Amino acid sequence: MSDTSTQATAIADCSADDMFRQLIENVAEVFWVTNHDASKLLYVSPAFEQVWGLSCQALFEQPMLWIESIHRDDRHLAAKAVEQAVTMGECTVEFRIVRPDGETRWIRDRAFPVRDETGRVVRVAGIAEDITDWKRLIGELRTLAEHNRLIADLTSDYAYTSHIEANGNVMLDTLSEGFTRVTGYTMDDVRAGGGWTMLIHPDDLEATQRINERLMHSGRVEGQLRVITKDGRIRNIRYSSQMYASVPGGPRDRVVGASQDITDRIEGQERMRELSHRLIEVQEQERRHLASELHDEIGQQLTALSLNLDAALRPNVAETVRHLEQARGLVRDLQTQIRDMSLQLRPTMLDDLGLVPALLWLVDRTQIRTELAVDFQHIGLSRRFCPKLETAAYRLVQEALTNVVRHSGVRAATVRTWCDDGELHLTVEDAGRGFDVDAAIQRRTSAGLSGMRERVLLLGGDFVLESIPGRGTHLAAHFPIEPEAAS
Repeated sequence: MSDTSTQATAIADCSADDMFRQLIENVAEVFWVTNHDASKLLYVSPAFEQVWGLSCQALFEQPMLWIESIHRDDRHLAAKAVEQAVTMGECTVEFRIVRPDGETRWIRDRAFPVRDETGRVVRVAGIAEDITDWKRLIGELRTLAEHNRLIADLTSDYAYTSHIEANGNVMLDTLSEGFTRVTGYTMDDVRAGGGWTMLIHPDDLEATQRINERLMHSGRVEGQLRVITKDGRIRNIRYSSQMYASVPGGPRDRVVGASQDITDRIEGQERMRELSHRLIEVQEQERRHLASELHDEIGQQLTALSLNLDAALRPNVAETVRHLEQARGLVRDLQTQIRDMSLQLRPTMLDDLGLVPALLWLVDRTQIRTELAVDFQHIGLSRRFCPKLETAAYRLVQEALTNVVRHSGVRAATVRTWCDDGELHLTVEDAGRGFDVDAAIQRRTSAGLSGMRERVLLLGGDFVLESIPGRGTHLAAHFPIEPEAAS
């Protein structure tokens, strides 16, 4: 006899009830049956023990166990489902159970009435399925999707998806909120305007066509182009797009991509190049100034010293003594000048004693050398600050006082420094002739002003320069104080 005939004979010998019982007792879902009003449990499949962690015998002996096992916040859902199954027909509900070991599981229960030939409900049956793993997976996917959405929405980047129609046109499907922040347009605006080309800078339209051709050919493209925002600004965008198949093994008919506004980065790079150029100019100015002082001041003093020493070699004792005294005076002057030049380049007391002593020395030295009266006021600066902050503040005052001497036309200035709310504040004021700040910045002829501003900004501070021709100048800088640097 063949295997097929044997199986057919075995099936014929097995009743329909036996086959059904074997089926429901060997599936992972829990099959249950109650009487017509669900007041008495008539049957529950063995899978109940695996899912609920309770024995079927215990459930028959204590029918309320299944209610007690349902999470207290979800019991009303289970009761409502059974009621609806009796009165209205099939009903599906999801609820949580708490197993004896304390583990919480999610259950999807489908209940339905069983009617006799007259339509009267004689039993209520149901299938309960453990969907804990599915719930966990859905939760993780939702969390991941929300995480990715927040990343896209909270940064200047934006993501998009598109589909390719039969005619080859690429049609926009989704667009993250970052796009609106960058361009000012919404997805509806793009659709109504005929697509991406409405944003592209006219000079980049031809390149855009080549971009689409490369995308269709290779399936991936990346590069950079310019867009015009809704308010007319030009922004530089870096993009990356990838084609993929919506159906495994099918043609690549979908596009996913991301773009990033890199305008600030490009402008920052240009600014750094300009700053580097200005830095070189400032360094050359300082070298010329130092060379001039060495040649004009130190060189002349050394020449005079040499002449005096030559004269001291003459046999006249009185003349020798006089020339040696003059040489001694020249040496003292040289020592003073060299010390002043060294302190101007980098005052050692700034490193040794801190900002206030260095500023006091600077103010005193400025008043002696230039006859500029400086009113120096300081409050709450007994602490030491980080070296970068002390150097920046010192150089700011030094450059500001130099500008007052050279350009203000007055002989008085005020310097104020104080601390509050984690910031170091510094102002320099004069009532001199003033100047047009915007014009000076646009001319880019004042390396000193640019240098002061850059020093402050590099430390994360704020720099304000106000001046009106004929009404003086007010300079203010506010530096954040690093917590670990304060003492």
